[in-house]
Formats: sequence, structure tokens, C-alpha cells
Amino acid sequence: MKAIRYSIMLALLAAVLPSCKSVTDIFLPDNPPEYYDYYFLQASFKDAQGNDLVATLGEEYYKSDPNALVYKNEINPEKYSLEIVPGNGNINNNAYFTATKFDTNHSWLKTREDGTYIGDGTWYMGSNLVAGAISRRLPLQETLTYNVKCPAVFGDDSVHVIVAYWAEDIQRGEWIRFPRCTKATFDGKEITPIRGISYSDKTDDQYSAFFLDIVLQ
Repeated sequence: MKAIRYSIMLALLAAVLPSCKSVTDIFLPDNPPEYYDYYFLQASFKDAQGNDLVATLGEEYYKSDPNALVYKNEINPEKYSLEIVPGNGNINNNAYFTATKFDTNHSWLKTREDGTYIGDGTWYMGSNLVAGAISRRLPLQETLTYNVKCPAVFGDDSVHVIVAYWAEDIQRGEWIRFPRCTKATFDGKEITPIRGISYSDKTDDQYSAFFLDIVLQ
């Protein structure tokens, strides 16, 4: 009797379910959505005479892997510390800075095969924070607070604070969002963010970043 009932159940399932999907497939999609928010912020620091204070970090062309053939925009982690504090809930992030060179229009400069830059420009310390989740949209971070310590730039061992304010902006695809930096402060002083191009590859895809040009007094 049990065998008959089992056979009838299999027959019913075969009739109502598409032949190409299993029972598990009905409840778990093949490619569950992955939501990503890209908070791209670049900050330059110059003194009152216009000297580029980030240049010493960038021109070191530090490589965590000495055998790497190409510079990957790393900054020596022994020369700075960075903590990013979200303003709207917890996000998983590996806080770090990159050093990248941009022209006067805040566009990414071309590089040679070894990763060194071609042409004159300004060095920026960049935070490319990507917040994501597999199956749910994380809340937009209305503020991100960057606590920065870097004696090579600031000339002291104090923590300096950047606060960036974010709003929704460009959305690429169904699951990707590029928030817009609407306002920022450095140690309490307001800085106007400027939109620029942080990266452009061979297919001419461009990624927007927001730039803070900070003069230390």
C-alpha cells in the first residue's frame, strides 16, 4: 500500500513540476540576487604652499607581494590606520586606502605596464568601500565616518576625521547602487565633493568617485 501511495505522489509531482527543475529549484533560485552598494571616496591633501602630501605614500609604489609585477595602488599599511564607522547599521568592510593619481579634471591617469603613472597629477588616498548582501538590500549609509591616522600626511599622530554624507544616485542593473556623496567635512570643516572618474577600462566603462581636495593649514 505504501509503495502505491509513493508511486502516486511521484506521478503527481512529475505532472505539476517542470521537468527541468527539481523540487529544490522551485524554492531556491539558480542565481540568488546579490546586492551591492559602492561608496567611492578619494581625498587629496596639500599644504598651504600646494605641496602634495600624499605623494610620498604613492611614489613608494608599495607592494604587499614583493614578487608582484604590477603596482596595485596599495599604501604601506604601517604608515596609516583607517577605521570606517557606518551611520546607519552595521556593514562588513575591510577598511583600507589606495593611492591613485588623477589629473586636474579628477580623471584617472593612464599607467604603464608596471603600474606607474604617465603624466603629472595629484595623488589621492582612496576608499573604495563595497557593501553587499546575498539576498537583501542593505540600508543606504547616510553617513560614513573615516577616522584616519597618518603622520606622513598630517605631521602628527592624531586621528583626523572625514564625514561623508550619501544619497541614492545612479543604479546600474537591478542589484547595484552607486550612492552620491552630497557633502563632506574634514575635522569639522565643510569640503565640497566633486564627481570624477575613478577608473576607466579598455571597454570604456567608467566608475564615478567623489573627490575631496583638502588643504591643511
